[in-house]
Amino acid sequence: LYLPWLPLQEGAGFDIDIEKGKSGDSDSILIITITTINYGNVIATIVLESSNSVHVNIECIADFPKDELMARIEDDEQHYSMSSVVSFDTNKNIQKNDNLEKPQAKINMSDTNEINPYLLLMAHTIIRHVIELDKMNS
Repeated sequence: LYLPWLPLQEGAGFDIDIEKGKSGDSDSILIITITTINYGNVIATIVLESSNSVHVNIECIADFPKDELMARIEDDEQHYSMSSVVSFDTNKNIQKNDNLEKPQAKINMSDTNEINPYLLLMAHTIIRHVIELDKMNS
């Protein structure tokens, strides 16, 4: 996941592992699992709705700072001229990682011929802000 005008800096403090998703729907879908130190696994499913609109569903623990993440996503939406619908699911089965040294991001892409840039922008936005919020709470 690389956009030349929006690079992830080296040494950003997290690892990215990209897996090939299962074949199926022709929709462009990204599933991102971010393993954080303070909030356990944060799972974001990003579905492309139209050329510049995405639907995001985020699974997280109850004490995750949802309002702060929403405010940051809205700022980036205005900057990139995209629209999104963001929903949160609170999952009680997610546990915190007490022995994790650094956050990790794992991306599972659906099997598509092309990925819309807005999917990548939203994926970058979510990964960056979740990792920043996790670091702020450390």
